[in-house]
Amino acid sequence: MDEKGYLLKNIQQENRNHHNEEFKPRNVLAFATCWLLYTIATSSLSMLGPFFPAEAAARGASSGVVGAIFSISPLCVTVLSPILGYHLHHFGLKFALVAGTLLMGASFLLFGFVTQAPPGAVFISLCFFLQFGQGLGSAMFTTSTYALVGILFNRHFGVFMGFVEFAGGLGCTLGPLIGGSLYHLWNFKLPFLVIGGALLILIVPLLLIIESAGPENKHQHAPNIAWKLLTSPMYLTLILCDVIAMAGLFVFVPILSPYLLQKFVLDPSEIGVVSSVDSMFYMLLGLFAVPLFEKCGIPPRPFIVISLVIAGAGYVLMGPAAFLTTPQLWITVLGLGGAGFGCALTILLTYLEMMSVARELITSDENEIMAIPGLIAGTVACALSCGELVGPLLGGVLREKLDFAETTTTFGGVLVAQGILLFLVSTIHTCCRRTTHR
Repeated sequence: MDEKGYLLKNIQQENRNHHNEEFKPRNVLAFATCWLLYTIATSSLSMLGPFFPAEAAARGASSGVVGAIFSISPLCVTVLSPILGYHLHHFGLKFALVAGTLLMGASFLLFGFVTQAPPGAVFISLCFFLQFGQGLGSAMFTTSTYALVGILFNRHFGVFMGFVEFAGGLGCTLGPLIGGSLYHLWNFKLPFLVIGGALLILIVPLLLIIESAGPENKHQHAPNIAWKLLTSPMYLTLILCDVIAMAGLFVFVPILSPYLLQKFVLDPSEIGVVSSVDSMFYMLLGLFAVPLFEKCGIPPRPFIVISLVIAGAGYVLMGPAAFLTTPQLWITVLGLGGAGFGCALTILLTYLEMMSVARELITSDENEIMAIPGLIAGTVACALSCGELVGPLLGGVLREKLDFAETTTTFGGVLVAQGILLFLVSTIHTCCRRTTHR
């Protein structure tokens, strides 16, 4: 056998060894448990919509206070995820996963009893307190789940993150349906008892599996790689892409339903079907797009730019913009689909690109290598929660000053501008690297 054939054989054997190591039964079982927990956790965040606002209003909470209660959980994730991601490899994945699940489950289960509190200030205070507990647990669980995928399936990170985001889209889609059905089946308590109980029960497999599936990485902090990432223009631009793209999936939430009701006289079930178009794209792309990019070795950066432009065009069409055509339902649905497709693809592909940027910056320091999954997990969770928080707020503010078409066109311009910014930063980043390597 010649030298080239010998080297090729060694490389193939090494790849098979890595594949076998990653796909050990315990690793797969650990991921399956976290996937199920992630689906249930995201459904718990969206299931309050059909019934909680009316219950809260009956107990003295204004619409503004209800909105603030809903905002507590994503706000906690936004603020706490970077901190937790930085310290994650110090106190270990198992602790973060179990503690986060325990906080989420207990807080959500206890939320089912808030209607027994006196109306007014006591009821509102309890809601804020329990939503804070759920937000803290969600920050711990989400950050550690992303990190677990990076550690256990480093060579297939994008594929498994696609599955995680599919779980998130599935949970957001099923949450209102499950919540509304359980509420009508019995009363206010049942949705919280079922979902909170399911979260607490799934702590048992976490305790049994995670310790063997993933090492407890209690290395010292690696502030160098954290500083390198957070001072990298390319990495910061990718974070901004995540924020704006996630905002794009939520910016129409407060404005689309009234528009469809007024303009096309749709009933609530029809509005629900139209509104689910973007989440369907999010689920499907999570299953197929990222695995395809990773398996074929397609560089994600150019396609992130293209997907942002597609999302912007979708928002311009959703209105539609005054210079295009008169409003028609099929055009609005087509625009919503384009916006959902572009925003979802942007979010999913930035995982791959962030890992690529991080690999460019690391040295051979073991602490830096072990810190990367937690750091990226923290920044991604923060960015997505920030977009989830900012999106509806921005949509409501714009709609107060502009009509529906002007609002969607304005945000479409924001998405296209972000695509142009990423293209410019990417070009400068590539030129600088070529100059450095000469």
